[in-house]
Amino acid sequence: MWALSALLFVFSLALFTWKNDFPYYYHVDEPLEALLVLEGATHFHHPLLMGNFTDLVSRIFQVPRTPQPIVETGRWCMAVFGAIAVVAFAWLAFRYGGLLAACAVGLLV
Repeated sequence: MWALSALLFVFSLALFTWKNDFPYYYHVDEPLEALLVLEGATHFHHPLLMGNFTDLVSRIFQVPRTPQPIVETGRWCMAVFGAIAVVAFAWLAFRYGGLLAACAVGLLV
């Protein structure tokens, strides 16, 4: 199951970050999300975990404080959370249905 988890994580992360460098203004919400991270503000129509974690990662890795790099960092953060969720659901399926169920759920999620 550990090997399947690693495979699912890497596959999910690759899928979730594929062509992830498009301009931030293509998506309606991303200019506002970048502004919230850059100003350290909160807006309760956007997830606080996403903004706070993106801000933390961007400060740790010294990402330039301009909208495009901040948005790409946020996309990577959400891709990592999504890949973790895929693995968590696969583990849950493994617990209740075995290895075949874990494979099926991992691919479906």
